Amino acid sequence: MNYEITHLMGVELSSPLVYQLQPVISAYRPHDQPPIHKDFDSCDRKEQESPLSQENILDTYKAIKYNQDLNSLKAKRKYNEKWKGYRTWYNL
Repeated sequence: MNYEITHLMGVELSSPLVYQLQPVISAYRPHDQPPIHKDFDSCDRKEQESPLSQENILDTYKAIKYNQDLNSLKAKRKYNEKWKGYRTWYNL
């Protein structure tokens, strides 16, 4: 049941009853629209990759097991992410 409380408009209620009905009345008041993604400031958010992500764990494993440079593996992963879907040197 989702109907608005309209029969309480303009009615004077006692103060204890107002405090008891406050959650119900405020639930049915008009609310603002929630912000959407483009309303947020894009410069405020920093893209960070978790050190426990699957890609970072696999890069660390490869660096330890095959004696590879961790920074070059990270650069290779970023390159592959940027050019995903294209035929590139790393994807051959």
